[in-house]
Amino acid sequence: RGWREAVSPSRKWPAHPSQIQESKLACKLLEYHRRSKDLIENDQEVEQQKKISELSDEVDAMSFEEVNTTITKNVAHQISQMFQQIEANGSFDSRPDQRTRVVEAFGRKREVPIDSSDGKTVKHPQGFTMQVRPSRIEHPSSGFGLFTNGQVLPGTVLALYPGFITPQEAALHQLPDVMSEDAVRIGRADGLLIDVDGYFHLLPDIQPSYFKTPPLLGHPKNEDEFLSKIGSYNPFALGHFINHPPLGSGPNVINVPVDLTSIGPDGLTESQAVHIPHIYDPRIQGPPRFSDPQRCPTVLAIAATHLDSDQELYLNYRYHPRGSHPSWYHPVQQDIVNNRWAEIRFKEWVQMYVEEYRLRRRRRSFIEKLNDS
Repeated sequence: RGWREAVSPSRKWPAHPSQIQESKLACKLLEYHRRSKDLIENDQEVEQQKKISELSDEVDAMSFEEVNTTITKNVAHQISQMFQQIEANGSFDSRPDQRTRVVEAFGRKREVPIDSSDGKTVKHPQGFTMQVRPSRIEHPSSGFGLFTNGQVLPGTVLALYPGFITPQEAALHQLPDVMSEDAVRIGRADGLLIDVDGYFHLLPDIQPSYFKTPPLLGHPKNEDEFLSKIGSYNPFALGHFINHPPLGSGPNVINVPVDLTSIGPDGLTESQAVHIPHIYDPRIQGPPRFSDPQRCPTVLAIAATHLDSDQELYLNYRYHPRGSHPSWYHPVQQDIVNNRWAEIRFKEWVQMYVEEYRLRRRRRSFIEKLNDS
C-alpha cells in the first residue's frame, strides 16, 4: 500500500515474525541508549563490543511481551524528559513558515516550498538541536526535511507524529480521503491510523460540542482545553517531515508505535498531556475505537544509528513491492520490505477487503429490500 505502516506492541492477535524482529530492534536501540553511559565510558573497544553483544543476546532471549514492556518503559522516560522541557520552556510552533506549490508525480501530490523560512530550532533534552528546512534530496517534490545538529545516540526519541487518532476500519467506511494515496498518515498494526493531514486542516473548525468525554489521554474535555491545545503546539511533533532516503542512501531512523500514558513514575502529568499532538478523530461516528483516558496511542521516530552534526533524517517508507510507487521512491533494505509484506500479511489485507466487499453487498441488498417494500 502507498502508506507507512508501523507495528504496534498492543496488537491482539499472534505477532508476525517481522513484527517480532522490528520490536526487538527497537528494544535493542532503546536499551543501548539507556546503557550508553556505561558503554561509552569504557575505553576498551573489545569490552564495549562484548557488552553490546551481551545486550543483543539479552533482548533476543526476551519474550515478545517482555520486549514490549521494555520498549514502553524506555520510551516513557525519554518522552517524560521532552514534555518536562516543553512545560519549563513553553510550547511553540517549530514548523517553517512557507508558501508552497502542489506537484504531482505518479498520482501522488506533495507540497513543495516556493520560498520559506526555516523552522524554529528545537533544543532536545539530550543536548542536540533539530530543525525543519528544505530537504537536500534532489527531486522536485522533496519538500522539507528534518535535520539534527549535534551528536545523537542510537535509541534517542527524536520526534512524534501529530494527527487525529483514526480507526482504520472506520476510515474505510467513512473517510475515503484519509485512505487515498496522497494522504499523509501513519498506520499501526493494531488498526489505528494517525491522520496528519486532517489534524492540521480540520482542527480549527471542530465544534466545541465534540468535547464531552475524553476517549484518550490529552483529548480536550471542553472548549477551553481545546483552545489551550491548539495554542500549545508540541515542538517535537515533526515526524511527518522525515523523508524516505534518496538513491544511494539508507535510513537512519525507525518508527516505534507506543502508548503514551499518565501511569507510573515517568507518566505524563495533566498539564503535560495538553501537549500530546493527538485527539480522537471528530469525523468518526459511533463509540471510540480506543477509549482509555489514561493512555494515547502514537508513533515515535527514534535514531537507528549514531548521528553527527547537520544530518537529514531518513525513514524507510517500506511501500508494498507490488504496488505503484512515485518517482522519488527507491526501495532500500529490500529484505526488510519483503518481510514486512510477507504472503501471510498480504492474505490479511485480502481478507480485510473481501470482508469490506461483503459488507457493502449486504448493505446494498438491505437498502433494495427497503425500497421494494
